[in-house]
Amino acid sequence: MKRMARVGLALLCLAVPLLLVFEPILLRGRQLAFQDAGHFYYPLLRRVQQEWDAGRWPLWAPEASAGTPLLGNPTAAVLYPGKLVFFVLPHAWAVRWYVVGHVALAFGAMWALLRGWRISPVGSALGSLAYGFGVPLLSQTSNMIFLVGAAWLPLGLLAADRWLRLGQRSALAALALVLALQVLGGDPEAAYLVVVCAGGYAAGLSAAAGPPATISRLLKRLGLAAAAVLIGLLAVSYWAAWVIRWIGTAKIGDPAPIRPPHGAIACALWGVLGVFLVRKARTSPPVRAFLTRSAGLLGASVLGLALAGAQLLPVLEYSSMSFRAAESEGFHDFYAYSPNPLQVLDTIWPNAFGTLEGGYRSWLDMIPPKPANRLWMPSLYLGWLTIVLALSAFGVRKGPPWRAWLSVVAVVSFLAALGSFGSPLLWARLVPGWESVLGPIEPPFNWQVRADGYMRDGDGGVYWLLASLLPGFRSFRYPPKLFVLCSLALSGLAAMGWDRLTERDTESKERSRRAWVVAGALLGVSVCALAASWLGAGPMLGRFNALADSLRNSDEPLNVARAVWDLRAGITHGVVAGVVVCGLILLARRRPRLAGGLAVSVLMLDLVWANAYHVVTVPQDAFEGTPKALEVIREAEQANPSPGPFRVGRIGAWWPSNWFSAGEPRSFASITSWERSTLRPNYNLPLGVRLTYHHDTIEPMDYGLFFLPWSLTPSEQTLRVHGLKPGQKVWYYPRRGFDLWNTRYFIVPGHLSWDSRARGYASVVRGSTLIYPGPNEFDGPGGDERRKRWKETEDFHVFRNEKAFPRAWVVHRAYVVPPIQGLRVNDRFRLVKELIYQADEFWNLPGLPVRDPHTVAWVETDRPRELDPFLSPVDPDPLETVTLTLDEPQRVEFTAVLRSPGLVVVGDMNYPGWTLTVNGRPAEILRTNRAMRGVALPAGTHRLAFRYEPASFRLGIGLSAFGFVALGGLLIWSFRAKPTSLQAA
Repeated sequence: MKRMARVGLALLCLAVPLLLVFEPILLRGRQLAFQDAGHFYYPLLRRVQQEWDAGRWPLWAPEASAGTPLLGNPTAAVLYPGKLVFFVLPHAWAVRWYVVGHVALAFGAMWALLRGWRISPVGSALGSLAYGFGVPLLSQTSNMIFLVGAAWLPLGLLAADRWLRLGQRSALAALALVLALQVLGGDPEAAYLVVVCAGGYAAGLSAAAGPPATISRLLKRLGLAAAAVLIGLLAVSYWAAWVIRWIGTAKIGDPAPIRPPHGAIACALWGVLGVFLVRKARTSPPVRAFLTRSAGLLGASVLGLALAGAQLLPVLEYSSMSFRAAESEGFHDFYAYSPNPLQVLDTIWPNAFGTLEGGYRSWLDMIPPKPANRLWMPSLYLGWLTIVLALSAFGVRKGPPWRAWLSVVAVVSFLAALGSFGSPLLWARLVPGWESVLGPIEPPFNWQVRADGYMRDGDGGVYWLLASLLPGFRSFRYPPKLFVLCSLALSGLAAMGWDRLTERDTESKERSRRAWVVAGALLGVSVCALAASWLGAGPMLGRFNALADSLRNSDEPLNVARAVWDLRAGITHGVVAGVVVCGLILLARRRPRLAGGLAVSVLMLDLVWANAYHVVTVPQDAFEGTPKALEVIREAEQANPSPGPFRVGRIGAWWPSNWFSAGEPRSFASITSWERSTLRPNYNLPLGVRLTYHHDTIEPMDYGLFFLPWSLTPSEQTLRVHGLKPGQKVWYYPRRGFDLWNTRYFIVPGHLSWDSRARGYASVVRGSTLIYPGPNEFDGPGGDERRKRWKETEDFHVFRNEKAFPRAWVVHRAYVVPPIQGLRVNDRFRLVKELIYQADEFWNLPGLPVRDPHTVAWVETDRPRELDPFLSPVDPDPLETVTLTLDEPQRVEFTAVLRSPGLVVVGDMNYPGWTLTVNGRPAEILRTNRAMRGVALPAGTHRLAFRYEPASFRLGIGLSAFGFVALGGLLIWSFRAKPTSLQAA
């Protein structure tokens, strides 16, 4: 009976807030739209399902760039078992239940973790509510792969605890399964963090079992070693800064410097520590116990990776070819979105820095020292009661071992989540006069790493330390994501805090007093802040108005009235919640059962009231219908059909001009509708539209170099022709890069701004024909009104590119070059530069020759003599044709007619896994034009058949099969064996 009551309590605590928070999507048919939920995940998941519906493995997406892996894209999470919901529900409802189901899973997983620690049902309910409906997790509904990782996180820690503390071998199988699900769900970082936290827990348990004197000596030695390691790693950071600066100023032919091998250094340090521990294990039982525990964790990790092998190997293959692989050259910023430390205030004043209702109106980004650093985690609110209970239960002495574990995890994850702001170097640079010695603060929000030779702002901080010491951690990004781990630790401490508060023992009064002190202090601060917001209204409004003026023409304007309202409302919420919590603390001592019921109800109401804002939805029809830009292109194709398949280039990342001039936030429904109307990636994916290039989570480095814009100064004559100022810089999008890759149409902003990266599309205008708006679109009566409405609601042009290359063509001449080795960006760009340079009016370098890819190709091979029979100095014959006869995602066929031996160049991505047969016989695909496919052919008519059959997928399936066999063996072994005692002898 009691068990049924506990289950009923859990279901009630889940169902009520779930219904209240997700009522717009469950009862009103709205859809998630904030951040990546709308433009990224909604169409991407639909594209994956289209491949399943067609009876194919979702391996390749020809609509993304010139074709990219679908299975190899970690954000697609193709093989994650949770995607089964997309087979039984319509897509719109499948997306809704996919998100809601994982929030429910997070709640249930947290409940299982807390009940596994024998936390009371009330305490477990409080902790599960705080974790499942706190903003750090709830905000991940906009980033679904991170939501999946967070949902499984408590079960991973539960399995680790069962193995490390109780020696249950079946827990290793459970841990491996959880890690595999996190990786398959698209969040390998969450799996990584589970293992790291478990490793720290193993060290703590082993150390606690040893003699105090031995532990003291060991900690002293480790402290001395840590100081030396810290200094050494700072030297490596300085070295890396010097290398990045050198690369940015190096001339062609300069020898490359030795780059700091971060991974090798970290592995060497861990190797030294491992040798030390192995030797120490001979005489130290605690060390021996630690190695036994760690061996189990390592085995479970390897098994988890094996289980996920079918998806993991293609992902590793894809990511190894991306810009992230070139991190030492400044193309990957792992400090992105570092949150301002002042954000900690919204743990007690929910949404005090602004909500998202009706659009952006957060003013936290505007606080120095990095005023333009983008906000990623909108709030940290877990409920007032949660913070009070967690702080009152915080500690590393006495109590169960998981209390110390969660306390350490909370502190470390919070400091690491601050990213750059967790480094002393950043704060030292703010001291007047120190900037000349330590270097200036980095420019605000820049995807590229600074290249001026100074160390990063975040170097020396906790996140930097993790990235330096933990192999592979540098490949992750978004430090604030660690707030999810911090929220789990605080929620667990809060659950224990409630039980400690209601226990009847000799220390209960002290615990109650501690809770009173915490609640009273926070309440006092809140009351003072609320008074200050009214008494200091004049200066505060002046500051807010100044900020609003500076942001009036930005993409995130500030609504001063709403910002002030949110600030006061958040503080008032904190004051009211503080008074209620103080009453609950008093009641908990006298009537714990009544207090427990009220505590659960209060926290539930608190979280729903404060956090429902962060589930942003729009009407479902914002995702329906044919986008306007696609309608324009289809009409243009009916009037003037292209000779073959084509791609569409969307240039820039802009918003309608009036959104800035109005100085008011936009609604998310307007944002979603406009983005889809202009075919922002990934909206094109399920519509069959092939976009030439867009910046994705990861993208092939070789392909992206064709399209990356840069700022340059044209010649004086060009500046005069276009009426620009002498010496003015303009943004240049490499026009020939788009031409080469079969870009038949351009979608560009309605207003050209030469010095704006978002609107500097001048290079694509010449040689293109404007088809929308038409030349007479605004003539006649009401034309001015139509033009005004177009600027306000559309603000985009569509051009037809008259210089687009065909999908495939024939050449007879080639520059044969040795294959490029390594992942250095400059080495690759030298070749790409020859391809895309055409000496146009903007990018014209005297003396630099212009090549014509219509007649010559660049072929990389280490067997150049084998190409000689197929090359000649003749130009292509007009009668030589390459016709596309079959165009499917994983199978493409051409018929090529050559009058003499030559090379067929195919404007599709040259990617591992593509195979070729010519007239039914296997043939070699040549790396051509750096990222294209080339085929050497004799004269005659040939049938070319390309198939995507990746070896990484086949090997991955074998690895997963082996993993399942090993998992079964582990389960049989664990059920037949008694639990292993891991306590130090």
